[in-house]
Amino acid sequence: MVGCEKRAHFKRLCRQHGGGIKCCIDGCEKWAQRERMCLKHFTILWTFMVFLHVVCAVFLLSCAKLYYIMESKYNDYFADLLAPARDRHFRVVGTVLGVLGGAHALQLFTHLGISTTARRLTMVEMATQVPNAYLYSKLITRSWINHTKVTLVVVNCWSAFVIHKKLSTRKTRSQISMRLTAVVIDTLLAVATGILLPSAIVIPYLVHFDFKTLDFPDAMLYGDTAFPNLVLENRAFFATSWDNAIMKIVPHVNAFFCLQVLASMLDCASHGPRVSTMSSGPPPLMDFATSWDNAIMKIVPHVNAFFCLQALASMLDCAPRGPRVSTMSSGPPPLMEVNKKRSIIIAASFRALTQVTNTLHRVTRLRQLYRVAVPLIFLITGGIVLALHLTAQYDNVKDARMMSRMCLQRMHPWLAPNSSCAVVKYNCHKESMATPNSEVFDWIEREAVRKIIFMHCPAFFMPAIIREFPSLMIIELWNMTLVRWGVEAAVSAKLHPMMICVYFSLVNLTSVPAGIIQTDLPEHLTDIEFSRTNLTALPKEIAHAWRGIKVLYVERSRLNSFPPFLLQLPVLSELSLIDNNIKTLPENAFSTGLSPFYYDLALSRNPLVQLPDRNLYKLNVSIFNFALEYTQLTDLPAWIDSTIRVSLSLGGSPICNSSRNRNLPKFVHCGQDNRSWDPIGEERFPTKFLEPFRSLQA
Repeated sequence: MVGCEKRAHFKRLCRQHGGGIKCCIDGCEKWAQRERMCLKHFTILWTFMVFLHVVCAVFLLSCAKLYYIMESKYNDYFADLLAPARDRHFRVVGTVLGVLGGAHALQLFTHLGISTTARRLTMVEMATQVPNAYLYSKLITRSWINHTKVTLVVVNCWSAFVIHKKLSTRKTRSQISMRLTAVVIDTLLAVATGILLPSAIVIPYLVHFDFKTLDFPDAMLYGDTAFPNLVLENRAFFATSWDNAIMKIVPHVNAFFCLQVLASMLDCASHGPRVSTMSSGPPPLMDFATSWDNAIMKIVPHVNAFFCLQALASMLDCAPRGPRVSTMSSGPPPLMEVNKKRSIIIAASFRALTQVTNTLHRVTRLRQLYRVAVPLIFLITGGIVLALHLTAQYDNVKDARMMSRMCLQRMHPWLAPNSSCAVVKYNCHKESMATPNSEVFDWIEREAVRKIIFMHCPAFFMPAIIREFPSLMIIELWNMTLVRWGVEAAVSAKLHPMMICVYFSLVNLTSVPAGIIQTDLPEHLTDIEFSRTNLTALPKEIAHAWRGIKVLYVERSRLNSFPPFLLQLPVLSELSLIDNNIKTLPENAFSTGLSPFYYDLALSRNPLVQLPDRNLYKLNVSIFNFALEYTQLTDLPAWIDSTIRVSLSLGGSPICNSSRNRNLPKFVHCGQDNRSWDPIGEERFPTKFLEPFRSLQA
């Protein structure tokens, strides 16, 4: 290893290859300073680097697997809650994350030249994480996550400013440790941004998710605030668009490069510099902050030589146009001619050198401007982000009285002009109104509203103001008489691009309202549920209007016959007609259906006496869970064996009480014990769960 005691030898190597004495001394001092890194610090940093590589690899590979699980056809419903299929690109993002995780695990990238790239990623990281912090303010309701996110952004900005100032003012001896500190800070911030915060968002939902049934409990799917949070916070976790994917991938790329830089520093610290006979001075890693200057100094001689050669070529090109000297003549050319040509060459060389020098001065000025402007940009950006966050979190609430009466969940988006409420509950009984008027929602920030609950309204007219809520996802009607929901208040793809669900429970209505039978329904609207209504039939128009519906419940109502056009809905995967008056199914009910599979088909508690007997062996129809409890079935058709994939629930039906039940397939459950009953056989819509939250005084 080259030490300061061998400075003379180091000087000699530098002089042989064009380096200055000061450069050699500085390089020697750098190596000596780095050589003094004790074994304890080396061990700690090496362990720290390996640990973070393991954490990043495990997290990224797990995320890649999760993205692929979300693209499973059985998870279409939950995936579509986050983004439509054309926007989310889960497999592509999962592949990218998997590649990054594999790179962490295998260390595919080399350490050479990574330091410069890692430092410049700070600008890219800031350009992506500031918009991501704004996105968090719109989607995340847990205040501590928003506080932490903003803190990471501000610390990242201000630490870059402080470190840049320290590096520009400190002596060479202390720059090594300062740069090492900068890399460690960048690594920690990148890991916290890319792993810790996303883990804090998604882990609570992974804990509640049932991987066997691929479903969440009712408390999450129907809770007043739980379901909107489930959708919004998972949109913050998953990459739902290309720009969103970039925001999520950049911290992992930055973390990987920073770990590579750290590994390079540790490698150099443990093995020392490698002095080549063809080079002088410390390796490029130690000069990453001044690599542009070094590049300019190395390029300038070549540029100068290029222009001089160009001038000489011009002179040689002009020479044949002059007088030709005879081959018979002798003696040198006239002295004036030689001096003239030399003057032209010198003038051309001088002009070329002047151009190069001016260019170098401009580049130097730009470099100085860059060094001053970039840290200031970091400093100002951190201040702006902090001010926006504090203003959104702690500013006075407008219309505090209305907020306390109707708002179940407040949001804190940046730059919101009005009170931001994500979940609004309007109780006509408490407000002493038969139906709400449009003016009652003037206080609400339009873009913040995600769910509206209307309840206990004796003569309800859907207010047209719902067409002013572009982020609305859920509309719930509870215990009311629906007088009108017309086209003037209809939901549409243009006005409600994020609409997901519409619920009717304990609603007196004679037909499906026109407001949800439109040809331009929102693309995300995949779930419509009726429970305990007085519907006796469904209109045929829904076969065309509801082509995007995946979940349809019409339970505990008064349907007199099975609507065959329901099976013409091409993506319908869950259909529940529990507790109606359906006695028979059309013979071609399943043979003409458009959906290739039904995850849940429930016809329990209907006076159903027979299933279609048409042979379905040749049809590509699969039913995963078929609920026929408390029906009047006495026999099963032959197609049951080839169509049912998981279970057929027949508890309480005559077929289970007869002697034939011994020959039933293994997937048939007759209710001998608690496990063999359909756990939600009474109804799919959780009325009992919601009733405590829907009282007259709620």
